Amino acid sequence: MPDVAVLDVRLYDQPIGTLTHLQGDRTIFAFNEDYVENPDRPTLSLSFKDNLGGLITNIRPTQRVVPPFFSNLLSEGGLQR
Repeated sequence: MPDVAVLDVRLYDQPIGTLTHLQGDRTIFAFNEDYVENPDRPTLSLSFKDNLGGLITNIRPTQRVVPPFFSNLLSEGGLQR
């Protein structure tokens, strides 16, 4: 069975997405549907907005431990595991 870890991503104490760490240091970030469908949603980061200000929801899995936006928000190395 693959080793999978899931972290809830919260903004202003509201769940807005999940970070899923898969075997082989692949990580997937996905926004919750409620966050995506909320036109008055708070902004997590401008890096998740397109040129017109719309929310980017098609986020590719990364081969790093976490996507770039989250890299300095979480512990590194062995502490992260």
